[in-house]
Amino acid sequence: MSRVHWFLAVALLLVPGVSHAIQLRWSSGVTDLTFAAATRCTLVVEADSAEVALPAEWRLLWVAADCPRLPLVQDSVLASGESAAQVCGMDAPTPAEAAVNAITARFCSEGASPASAARYILDLPAGSRGKFQVVSFVPQAPDSSTCAVIRSPEVTFNGGLEVAYPPSLYRVVRSHDSAKLTVAATGTGLAAVRSAGNAAPDTSWRFPLDIVAQSDSSLTAVGYLATDLPASVLEVAAGPGGAAAALPADPLFMPLAPIGSSGTMVPGDSIQPKDFAFIFQPQVNIFHLFYIWQDRRIVVRQGVDQTEKFLGHAWSTDLLHWTQMDSVLAVRPGEWDNFHVWAPSIIQKGPTYYLFYTGVTLDSTSAPPKKLPIQRTGVATADATTPGDSLKTWTRGTSWIFSHDNVPWAVHDTTKVFGQQFRDPFVMADPDSVGHYLMYYVTVPKYDTLSYVVGVAKSAGNLTQWRNHGPMHSTDRAAVPYSRIEPPHAVPHYDPDLNRLVWWLFFTTRPSAQLPDMDVHLEKDSTSVPSDTLASAWRPELPLFDYLGRDSTVSFWHASEYLSAVGHEFMAAYDDSLWAIDVNEVGWSIYPPYDFYLTPPWQVSVEEGGGARGRTGEIGLFLASWRPGAQEVRLRLDLPSVMRVRLDLFDVLGRRVRTLLDRDTPAGQTMVAWDGRDRDGRALGSGMYFARLAYAGGRRVVRVPLVR
Repeated sequence: MSRVHWFLAVALLLVPGVSHAIQLRWSSGVTDLTFAAATRCTLVVEADSAEVALPAEWRLLWVAADCPRLPLVQDSVLASGESAAQVCGMDAPTPAEAAVNAITARFCSEGASPASAARYILDLPAGSRGKFQVVSFVPQAPDSSTCAVIRSPEVTFNGGLEVAYPPSLYRVVRSHDSAKLTVAATGTGLAAVRSAGNAAPDTSWRFPLDIVAQSDSSLTAVGYLATDLPASVLEVAAGPGGAAAALPADPLFMPLAPIGSSGTMVPGDSIQPKDFAFIFQPQVNIFHLFYIWQDRRIVVRQGVDQTEKFLGHAWSTDLLHWTQMDSVLAVRPGEWDNFHVWAPSIIQKGPTYYLFYTGVTLDSTSAPPKKLPIQRTGVATADATTPGDSLKTWTRGTSWIFSHDNVPWAVHDTTKVFGQQFRDPFVMADPDSVGHYLMYYVTVPKYDTLSYVVGVAKSAGNLTQWRNHGPMHSTDRAAVPYSRIEPPHAVPHYDPDLNRLVWWLFFTTRPSAQLPDMDVHLEKDSTSVPSDTLASAWRPELPLFDYLGRDSTVSFWHASEYLSAVGHEFMAAYDDSLWAIDVNEVGWSIYPPYDFYLTPPWQVSVEEGGGARGRTGEIGLFLASWRPGAQEVRLRLDLPSVMRVRLDLFDVLGRRVRTLLDRDTPAGQTMVAWDGRDRDGRALGSGMYFARLAYAGGRRVVRVPLVR
């Protein structure tokens, strides 16, 4: 049986010119080496007599029978003044190289001038036979993918083999227009390639590509990938042989202008969205929301236990107009998630999206059935290589992947209200360990069974296997004096003074016994490790409402989420006053302490002026009267029916300066006056301001100039 290998050798020499011809021979001068017993022999690569030096790189191709691997000998002893380079080091193959039997050798030379020859020392076993050839590629231009292929004469041992050499890849380029991925490769032996695929450098994921054109020196393959391509490897196979070459990651897409920065997703008249996942799917340019679906009509008639049976799904291209899709991940009778599905969190790894969620079990095996549900974490996956799917199809595992049983410090008692709480997973890449992941979640600790705390778990790259890391003591009742803590998530931002990322931990909690409503709180780290469980690693928590200068935008926010996409940052939460998910763009101060703020929209779904004049039944916001030097600006609201609205004013940095209206407002026209002052009665300076009308189902924005 023949074992096929290809070998990439790179001479570590500075060469003034490139050889356009290359020779290959055995050191004895013969082209076919014959032996019966195991033998050590030397293979010599050299420049043509007319050339100055060897090329900067070449590939040594070989096929052999009864020789299980390339029997290369590393020679660390260099003769003084020797001009022939020799193998002085071999790099451990990456998983992708190992999959196609590739090795990378490093050449060294003691000569004062560039080497004109190089040698391989081989230990060939008795009874083996095979052949070698060197190929080199001469690009037509420095950045060109088109090249001339230079082949050496062939040399054999023990008569050689009538087997084709494996394919060799010289250069690979890709284009990724919308969701269509096109990969073009140049090399040798590509006409024999029968399959192609894209893979992670560590082979943790793969997906196939369709070959649409090929010749001996070129190959084009295509595939569908509705997300960005990370750094990866093109793999091609031809019979027993193969080749691999690196592909760079897709560049970060940066829009030429800001996109819509604020919007409201309202799933329906009686539907209250709760904890959710917020992601952007590149290449198809779609924002997705996956959220707990709570039907308030059912809650009123039958209670909460009779709803939250699946996850809602909505998508948008501008964060302003949302399309409701079919629900996903419905409860499964007889399975571990038969009662509720909660709190999705989504990350992408290669072409696969992973949706982590809380599955809730109502134990029906006991008599009578237990009314206290058991909460665990499960995962479902979606394939970005499925044409037209856009994350509509999710495949779940047969069991949960992480539960209170994996956490020795968590309470396991399912008979008490506070006895078994294990929910709200948030998963992200671990910034301190490449290829590893962190999971934040909420549970009840044994050391304080009357409170909730945020826990942390870690995964060594396998997203279905997690190990306990510990409780975050910065969320203990000693640090956060509230009994309830719900969905945590972490947000990074670069601090120029510290020259590192600063991490912000967000969670929803009860502010006080006198204020029963939950709201969003945050902590800022004191170290650079977001998984640090020590209380001293995090600064004291404070409500988001206070942090933002009592910004009423977040007054009814719960379960916030953060998204960085298309060169922008977004903060979203479900708003109990609107029964909607509210999305705002995040801005950052350019001066210490580099705090963030929420900005009004830069683009809206209506034309300038806030509405269509004269149309019956439309909601409108208009600049009714204004002139330079006037003491008052007047705004007009047009409402088709009585509704609760909020009218706020922002400056150009996105800071809320005044709330003009926040109440139920009658149908028809309503005039609102602004005297040019902020909430504290101070006169504001000349400049451009923005008035934003918010209501259940959308927003309207109009520019308000102020000239003193």
